[in-house]
Amino acid sequence: MRGSLAKACVLYATIEECDTEGRLLRACQVIHEEYANAGLVLEKDAREQLKMHATTMNMRHKKGNQNMKMKINTFDARGIVEQFGAED
Repeated sequence: MRGSLAKACVLYATIEECDTEGRLLRACQVIHEEYANAGLVLEKDAREQLKMHATTMNMRHKKGNQNMKMKINTFDARGIVEQFGAED
């Protein structure tokens, strides 16, 4: 995670596969490769290693007045990370 946990905008969790065969990761890699081959992925992103994660909280999608330019709010993620741990 980048930045300050005290002023987080996004919080995500790493996905752990239940099996040892890595089927979920392989399936995601195949999908990613097909998107890249179809030109739907930026070249710089196509070279990046796939990072499987689940976004648990994202303040950019908070409901608000769409007519006003909204300031992105933050939240304090320290308690969540303290209780459940962090994966870097």
